[in-house]
Amino acid sequence: TDDRGEPGPGPADVRHGAAELFDETDATNGEFYWTSTLMPRHAEGLEDTQYPVIVAGRVSMPTGTLSFSGVADRADSRSKALPSKTFVYAIDGGTGVFAGARGEMEASTVDGEDRRTLRFTLTCDG
Repeated sequence: TDDRGEPGPGPADVRHGAAELFDETDATNGEFYWTSTLMPRHAEGLEDTQYPVIVAGRVSMPTGTLSFSGVADRADSRSKALPSKTFVYAIDGGTGVFAGARGEMEASTVDGEDRRTLRFTLTCDG
């Protein structure tokens, strides 16, 4: 975490990371990169989100990449644990076989597991 706001966890702090991607057989299939910025509670336009986090990233696979972005409500932003939650992000571009991709990425976690399940719904121009 980059502490960019007031000292301690809070608005303007930036988290970033990377992880390996695995397919349904648990074989390595690429990498997942992300950056998130904590926003002020009840930021303008996000009044219904208690702890808004602006998220952007990319998923890199042997056949191409997918870019994603969106807003999540990370009520447990001080914890490193992955809570049981599902977030939906917009797919806003891609390369390779994913050129011109649009759609959604659903990222789900289960309590006690240190991994996310990613599901994609895509339309591609390429």
